Amino acid sequence: DPGFIITDQSIFAASNADPNTLLFSTGRTYFDRGFTGNLSAYYEAPYDVRLGVVARYYDGLVFGRMLFVNGFEQGPFFVRATPRGDFGAFRTQFNSTLDLRVSRGFDIKRSKLSVGVDVFNTLNFNRSTLESDLTSPNFAKRIPLAIQAPRTFRFGLGWEFRRD
Repeated sequence: DPGFIITDQSIFAASNADPNTLLFSTGRTYFDRGFTGNLSAYYEAPYDVRLGVVARYYDGLVFGRMLFVNGFEQGPFFVRATPRGDFGAFRTQFNSTLDLRVSRGFDIKRSKLSVGVDVFNTLNFNRSTLESDLTSPNFAKRIPLAIQAPRTFRFGLGWEFRRD
């Protein structure tokens, strides 16, 4: 996303030869990795009920292209081919998840029985979590290689024994 005050790069021998070209640039700098956030909360309610929530959010994280190079004696390899400046600032797309947990404990003589349910991806957004970073004609299409798992429920049962 960085912009340049000096747009005529022919003044300098190489691109970004002047260290001051990024001063007062518009937008985020290359090292600003976009936005991320994690929130977790836990609450112990009456009657031994426990509630938990985990929320995650990320958007605009920078990633670079990978260029596949073959035909060398040592075999094929990848080169990180990230353009400079504002041309092709590749960033992740919006993604968020919300996971919930509810559990309750029951005292039974000298033991404790716990019953719980977890709900993963509660909002069921079906967002892309991995995109192909390999340089090809399809790179700009942002074809997802992986997506979020659908809403999932997990039930749990625990039995704790105590010594008195």
